[in-house]
Amino acid sequence: MSDRSIVRVGVLGAGFGAAVHVPGLQALQGVRVQAIAAANLARAQEVSVRLDVPRAYGGWENLPSMESNLDAVTVAPPPFEADPAITAALERGLHVLAEKPLASSAEIARDHATRARGLAAMVDYEFVALPSFQIFKGLLLDRRYGRVRHASLTWHVSSPSAFGPASGWKSRTAACGGVMTALGEHALYLMEWLVGRIYSIAGATSCRVWPDDPARAPDTAHIERTTETGCALAADISNASGNGWVHHWKLECEHATFHLVNRRRDYLSGFVLSVGTDLNSSTILHADDVMSGDGRVAAFTHLAEKFIGAVRHGIPVEPSFDDGARVRSLVEAMRGTAQDLAPVQIPHECRQGD
Repeated sequence: MSDRSIVRVGVLGAGFGAAVHVPGLQALQGVRVQAIAAANLARAQEVSVRLDVPRAYGGWENLPSMESNLDAVTVAPPPFEADPAITAALERGLHVLAEKPLASSAEIARDHATRARGLAAMVDYEFVALPSFQIFKGLLLDRRYGRVRHASLTWHVSSPSAFGPASGWKSRTAACGGVMTALGEHALYLMEWLVGRIYSIAGATSCRVWPDDPARAPDTAHIERTTETGCALAADISNASGNGWVHHWKLECEHATFHLVNRRRDYLSGFVLSVGTDLNSSTILHADDVMSGDGRVAAFTHLAEKFIGAVRHGIPVEPSFDDGARVRSLVEAMRGTAQDLAPVQIPHECRQGD
């Protein structure tokens, strides 16, 4: 495929897919969003008219199976519904950009990664698209600051799915909902991307808002990890915060301490990177722009541009399906330590890229 070829994309998802994927893709030159799918045809037709997408499909698997002349799909349905849709797309040889989690289980995620060999297959771990995270990683790679000795993450948001009735998939354990899907997947991926591969992990989850409802997905998690280089990591995350919004990374290197913080409700807008032992007296190194619109669209557009480039040139792209499968393996390994917080070593077969 040449640089001037039109890349034809189908979007699976009338929620996040319509709100973020479609405008992000339509902002790219040489990309045509030619179909959209929803769980039912009426919903897909309404979205297709509103967003000027030529064709609509009811049912996730119908679009990758029936739409002709597609090059790629983006996938944003709930996990259990996305599983067969991703399989259908890969079996047809389509390139795929998927939301996290890549699959409802580590086993299915690994199967997706295997089927995707030779294709551009990407997971939307969108924080890596932000300038602040790119600069942050560059600083951590700078040998002048020494190795990272300790890393911590505090990430608290207030999500409607944690407080309202358990009517949607995001609030139900059986549907793969909860804090580990909403925030934990990002946290695990970013910890490895920033600091290094996780050697051992332990963690516990709980449901603060609805503690007596066994069907409710956990809204709070505490995670402890150790990297293969000996760096200790700790994370406290919650999507049921009653004390405002905060996303704060603190990484202590041998010769400097760095902070990356965002206290905005738009969780992809306005991160501030600083250096100093104490956050309140630290020196600002970089501040991301504060978005006037939906910050999710700008971050997705950046990753989608990389994805489209990989589709054009037939090259691998990151974050990859191997990354998504590894994160699912880490989540499942952590669940096995919930009773006693005894860390478990990550099995060798879960260490993609070893």
